[in-house]
Amino acid sequence: MPSRISTYIVWICFWAVPAIGFAQEAALPRLLESGQILDQELRYDEAEAVYRLAVDAFPKSYLAHYRLGMALYAQARDKEAIEQFKRSSKLDKKNPAPHIGVGRAYLRMPKRRYDARTAFQRADKLAPDDADIQDYIGLTFANNLGKRREYGVDGRRYFRKALELDPQHSNAHYHLGLTYDQSPGRNYKKAIPHYFNQLLTVPDHAEALDRLVQCLIKTDQYAEGVDMVNQIGTLPGSEKNSKFEIYRGQLYAVVLQQKENDFSEAYEVYGDMLDRMDLEEKKWFTDLTLVAPADVLTQYEKASEEDQQELRRRFWAERDPDPTTVVNERLVEHYRRVLFARMHFAQAKSPWDRRGDIYIRYGEPDSRQTVRGPTSDEASYFPTGAGRVDSIREINRRLRYRYGGNGFTESWVYVRYGVEIILADRFGNGIYDYPPPVVDIREDRFHPEVVMTELVNRHSEGYRYDYGGEPMEFLFDVVTYRGSDNQTEVEIDFSIPARQLGYAHDEIGGAMTSFSSQVVLRDYDLYRVADTALQIGPIERPKVKISKKYAKSNVRIASLNMTTSPGRYRIAVAIRDSISRSIGIYKARLAAWNYDNEALNLSDIKLATDITPGARSGPFVRHGFKIIPNPSLQFKRTKPIHLYYELYNLTKDEDERTAYRTDIEITMKRKEMNVVFRFFAALGRLIKSEADEESVLLSFEGAGEVSDPPQYTSIDPTDSTPGDYTIRLTITDLHTGQSVVKAKDFVLLNDRQPPVEDPTL
Repeated sequence: MPSRISTYIVWICFWAVPAIGFAQEAALPRLLESGQILDQELRYDEAEAVYRLAVDAFPKSYLAHYRLGMALYAQARDKEAIEQFKRSSKLDKKNPAPHIGVGRAYLRMPKRRYDARTAFQRADKLAPDDADIQDYIGLTFANNLGKRREYGVDGRRYFRKALELDPQHSNAHYHLGLTYDQSPGRNYKKAIPHYFNQLLTVPDHAEALDRLVQCLIKTDQYAEGVDMVNQIGTLPGSEKNSKFEIYRGQLYAVVLQQKENDFSEAYEVYGDMLDRMDLEEKKWFTDLTLVAPADVLTQYEKASEEDQQELRRRFWAERDPDPTTVVNERLVEHYRRVLFARMHFAQAKSPWDRRGDIYIRYGEPDSRQTVRGPTSDEASYFPTGAGRVDSIREINRRLRYRYGGNGFTESWVYVRYGVEIILADRFGNGIYDYPPPVVDIREDRFHPEVVMTELVNRHSEGYRYDYGGEPMEFLFDVVTYRGSDNQTEVEIDFSIPARQLGYAHDEIGGAMTSFSSQVVLRDYDLYRVADTALQIGPIERPKVKISKKYAKSNVRIASLNMTTSPGRYRIAVAIRDSISRSIGIYKARLAAWNYDNEALNLSDIKLATDITPGARSGPFVRHGFKIIPNPSLQFKRTKPIHLYYELYNLTKDEDERTAYRTDIEITMKRKEMNVVFRFFAALGRLIKSEADEESVLLSFEGAGEVSDPPQYTSIDPTDSTPGDYTIRLTITDLHTGQSVVKAKDFVLLNDRQPPVEDPTL
């Protein structure tokens, strides 16, 4: 509804009409000026009313008809606009503007491209040096294909001519880029410089920026894209486009992640990018719908927004491939996949078509091919040379599922899961989806949608993180002691087969190497609570290549310590060899015992290959004992098994003496014969000895003057049967009657070959 002011203007103009005959030259400009003011305020319906007054009063004014046509064109009333433009052109046959108006209106109408071209060509004859006209003629070679638009190559010469006439043209560079990017040939690399030049000319050209970034991503030119966006971002006017920083972040994050393997900074860049996104776009990056299993989704959909945020944090924390790093590499990869889907699979459907669903779950397939026509044709796919990929496709085509439709199809093969997924553009609109259901029972069983449903049920998502080196096998054992300041001391011992280190003076290194180790503790809510890192070495590499036969017996061992508050944790341990770059990451659960009380307490049991008293300092020395750990907890029967532990808070009597009983029971986990162990080092006076087919129990009484004595003993396993055992240690304070119990599992090997262990630090 017109405002009071605009109504007032219209009435003034209306009552002025009778006098126009006396002052026509003054009245027409006032009408046109009034309409132009309304045009500038985008009040086109009100402007139309003013221009109709002008046309009625001045029917032979070409400008009044032209302005009325433009007001109608702005309201998408193209047929009415064309009528006014044609009247205008008849009144002024030398003016190209009405012909341009006709062409623009036809250009917007279906199947009228030829009529639009004819109108623009008429304008071209009147103004051959007008760059806009050349640009418009080029646009008439575009085809509308459903929701897609393809720009014909025949339009290129007109866009180039427009740029010859006006190198700073506001759209010609952009349209020229579209003839490469959105043409049947799809040459993204050639489109990039045209979009870039468009943005150098018009830095706030939003569509050119969108297309530039998409082409850069499609051609894997992320680093080049960062440089381009940075350069454009310095130009005046670029600040008007809020997407500059978002796109810069997207490109830079991928450079950091894929090119430089810097997940930490990539995570920060993605975070900044998400902060700048509107909520509608951001939700595609944070939603768990396409990655979480059914049980998590059920919980997620019922949760409040705050609880959903916590569920997302836990979901990704549980899938962190390397908990020893600060950043979650899996989450960074998820952001990259969503970005990829938005850029590659969203041209015809928002936020993406079916390809985006699959890509976000499982990442880049091992092979992706696009073919035209039915997949039953033997020539439908080209062999890749990768045996497993080709065999999956061949088995699927011959024995499982063949798509018989026409049009373009894509074949995605994931070797890890042994599946081929067929996706079809059934309607030629660029939207790929599962093919329609089939009647054949066999093919229905292996229909792509059925295969994907089964795969999602087994693996809701998948990711193989590149650790930057071959896998390293190692074993570790964790022992806790009482620490200072109410803390628990955690000792982690490593055992690494030396064969994995290569050998001295091989093609990758010299005689020595070192290990970089990282240990992280997370609570049961997966929050990081403690960590430590240590460079271990130098460590001697084997002098000669070790055969597989002796790989397990020739090991290198190391140890590191950290402190934490008492509690239950998830521990992650990572070790990397500095020369081979091999890396091992292992996760386990840890109970950090609470030693912060005055009651009787007992450290964990440490099993060792050797314990030597009287040591002063050095590696593996604790309270005067040199304790060579055996992190594998596997022992040969030819050597004794050594035990070390510490007692805390033994009470003293009036003579300042402690008194306690030690019960050691060794039990075989499976019922077999010959559970025979003899103790070398006494733990006091032996007061009880019992043995049967399944266990051995010995009890000792001890006394002393120290409330927190370290203890050690040795066991001879020579006559025992190989197998899995548990050693259970019970300490009883004879003054108070308090007892405390700890246990440890170990393995007795069926091999009398002596182990070759080389503890080197």
